[in-house]
Amino acid sequence: MYLFTDTNQGIRTPTFSIKTTFNSVVLEDVLNNEDGNFITLTIKGRGIVNQVHQSANPIGKNGQYFYSKTYDLRTIDLKVKLSGNDNLKIRRQYERLNSILNTDEPSFLSFSDEPNIFYKAQFKESTNEEEI
Repeated sequence: MYLFTDTNQGIRTPTFSIKTTFNSVVLEDVLNNEDGNFITLTIKGRGIVNQVHQSANPIGKNGQYFYSKTYDLRTIDLKVKLSGNDNLKIRRQYERLNSILNTDEPSFLSFSDEPNIFYKAQFKESTNEEEI
């Protein structure tokens, strides 16, 4: 018996289903256009958040007196792929992204895999950019 592979199926390309929304703008919807593409690859920092405890050491007593707690600052790291079809178009893509991220105060950040969770976020920095 012989087994054959259907060569007409083509090669499957991976699909990324997470969409990122910042300041009411869905980045994938705006940056997937005639100039190029935008894909959210990974998101880090949405797990357990550290707590900061306010407490005091009473004189003459063992242990600490607990006053209250607050949540520590959370850093959300996104790994994205931004592409352009040529040099001019990649520059336009960066300009679009910069205009979306440039806010004067924290804005709502959310992801399509957790539609009911919002973070108040302020863009800080970009690292590991690769431009060709």
